[in-house]
Amino acid sequence: MQDTVVYSGYLNTYQNDRKLHYVFVQADTDADKAPLTIWLNGGPGCSSLIGYMQEVGPYIVGDTYKFGEDLKKNQYRWNRASNMLFIESPGAVGFSTDKNPEINYNDRQTADDCFVAIKDFMWNIAPEFTNRPLYVRI
Repeated sequence: MQDTVVYSGYLNTYQNDRKLHYVFVQADTDADKAPLTIWLNGGPGCSSLIGYMQEVGPYIVGDTYKFGEDLKKNQYRWNRASNMLFIESPGAVGFSTDKNPEINYNDRQTADDCFVAIKDFMWNIAPEFTNRPLYVRI
């Protein structure tokens, strides 16, 4: 089995002072042909890293917090068949950032930011996915 390839960074939103953190995991096999699945955890304020680290990501983080015993390959990982994009939203959740501490998020704001972030990923970071099947898990 090949090593799991993981990327992380920030995606743009409608607001210049707000960035959404993402983790991208390549598919285990045929990553250059596999579809893209976007994972958005429910909210409000629920980090998609929960999905990444406890549900469908390549590894499961344990709860013993002992070196060598916490990180296990997830036998149910979705990246066996699909490239996975985990986006933390809204801004200020998890590692996402927002310089405006007074913002009150709502579903519309969060959806608009995610839409811009997905376009940023698809057009600027990984345009090779624009012609592949796309799945969104909300």
